[in-house]
Amino acid sequence: MITNKYINKMKAPFLVIVNNIETCRATDDEVNRTFIKIDPCNQMEVNAILLQEYIRLGQRVRSFSVEVWYDDTYTEASTGTTIGNRRIVRFDSVNTDRIRINIEAKASLLISNIEIYCVPEDASAYDIRN
Repeated sequence: MITNKYINKMKAPFLVIVNNIETCRATDDEVNRTFIKIDPCNQMEVNAILLQEYIRLGQRVRSFSVEVWYDDTYTEASTGTTIGNRRIVRFDSVNTDRIRINIEAKASLLISNIEIYCVPEDASAYDIRN
């Protein structure tokens, strides 16, 4: 896990999908398995993604995976169990123009923020906990 101290030292994100923790994107009530597809149009190097649930209504995500478009197919970059208030996921750097986040939730999905980063390779200089 990357601590808040580390988050504050990262460069501005390449892409922010939703950036208001007071609001959220939601699925219909009966939908608990979905994906979020991000097409930023430009090729970019990425190696981290920040995900936030709308935690006021409870933690809902059971599991998720992050896939990046590479060699004409989606390739799994990382998986996780819960997201909660904030989760930063690191993976190997890749140049891509598409990202897909697959999510399974206990109830309808509520996401308040998604940010995509390219964290410097010398990240060991920051406070990182796995």
